[in-house]
Amino acid sequence: LTEAIWAEGLPAAIKWPNDVLVEGKKVAGSLVECAARGDRVEYVILGVGVNVNVGHAALRTALGEAAHAATSLREAAGRAIDRNSFTVAFLALLDRWFRIYTQRGPDAVLAPWRDRDIVTGRRVQIREDGEAYEGRALGVNREGRLVVEEWRGVPRQVIAGEVRLLE
Repeated sequence: LTEAIWAEGLPAAIKWPNDVLVEGKKVAGSLVECAARGDRVEYVILGVGVNVNVGHAALRTALGEAAHAATSLREAAGRAIDRNSFTVAFLALLDRWFRIYTQRGPDAVLAPWRDRDIVTGRRVQIREDGEAYEGRALGVNREGRLVVEEWRGVPRQVIAGEVRLLE
């Protein structure tokens, strides 16, 4: 998804676990649902939402106060984005990255993913399972978990949760 956005001339970054940002504002997000039985994946469902040509007023109406942290590709690029061309580019890139993953494994995907990561090295607040704590993000491990070093120097692996950048 970030590559498709870069192809529109917009430098896109990844905020773990599922946000895509342009100019520090959210333009897209993904949601992955999967089921496994033992070590076998039964299915994976990938959902992606992209603010393509929505205006800021519509974002305010839909998101309320949260709109200050969101934008659209059109707003960031200063021009309308062809949704069909964008979708074709995204799906072609998704297929390419799926083939890379199946042929070369997770490290081949994680390395370029880390190049777009904006969380590693920063102080963060994590909210998961009704608990909140702060620490420094050490990065994403091979399993896709965010590793956060708490103030006591203890690393924790975050499987799912909300990440707020503190710096």
